[in-house]
Amino acid sequence: MSKFHTASLPDVQSTTHVIGLLGANNYFYEDEVKFACDPCVDGWMVSDFAMLNYLFHGLGRTQKWFTCLDIAEITKRYGEYAHGNCYRSRRVVLDAHQQPDPATLSIESPTNLLPKFLDYFRSECANALAQNEPILLCVFAHGEEMEFGVEIGGEEEEGPLLTTKAVSEILSEFDGVQVTMLMTSCYSGGWAITPDLHDETGRSRKTVTTAAGFDQLSESWPKTNTLGRTDGSMYVSSVINVLSTRAAQTSEELLEKPMDTEEFSAVITSELLDVIDPRFGHIHHHAFNVQYDQWAVSILNVLAYHLATTLYA
Repeated sequence: MSKFHTASLPDVQSTTHVIGLLGANNYFYEDEVKFACDPCVDGWMVSDFAMLNYLFHGLGRTQKWFTCLDIAEITKRYGEYAHGNCYRSRRVVLDAHQQPDPATLSIESPTNLLPKFLDYFRSECANALAQNEPILLCVFAHGEEMEFGVEIGGEEEEGPLLTTKAVSEILSEFDGVQVTMLMTSCYSGGWAITPDLHDETGRSRKTVTTAAGFDQLSESWPKTNTLGRTDGSMYVSSVINVLSTRAAQTSEELLEKPMDTEEFSAVITSELLDVIDPRFGHIHHHAFNVQYDQWAVSILNVLAYHLATTLYA
């Protein structure tokens, strides 16, 4: 397993407001004798969080990455977190030496994580709307099926829920702000279809790409044979591979063959089939919806990010 590196930096717009939210907490599972943040339990969420934090380091207008985990403490306890297929090349994305920038990392108490995030998201929506700038929000957490809520922090097995209604209230307050959401939670496809996140005309208030359908679980990479660790999600790997391949093209190629949002969604589906395995790809569904239903617009104009390197080459 090699150290994480990239050939070049990912291309986040210079005006993008990047926000990361890690919902995993430090709950202790007595039956497994493991903490939730253990790489064998919810560590795959930590790996996704750490990978995108590393990729987006120093980019965009602003950055803030929220967690209730003491990153230095968990890397001391578990050594390292990796990302990728355990049967292929993986990358270390977090260890004692590779840590998030403390200037952009916000470590909150488990009970304060959700309200602190919501306060910040509201303020960034105000700033972004005033300056006509995009927001990229990446959420790594467990999801619940009934109303598609996402578990954020807390001190129990099931944490407080970030709800579609809470986000809708903020987006309604700052109508027109450009928001792209990347979500890895189970049942996250509900965020693409819920009326809560549509305006009065029925158009979506945000662009969202999710790891699962509204009635399905999301998938981490298989556990390693030796330690039983899960190294990030298949979906994040697939999204990065698709966007990196696209962004690696020359400006002339991008203009000659623009990828609209509908094509992007189809390519992600194809990538998931190839990455996961033909035996299981058909059960792994994702969801994709575009702000104000601009399906014919070039994907590079709609999304607040794209990547300029292939991570698993």
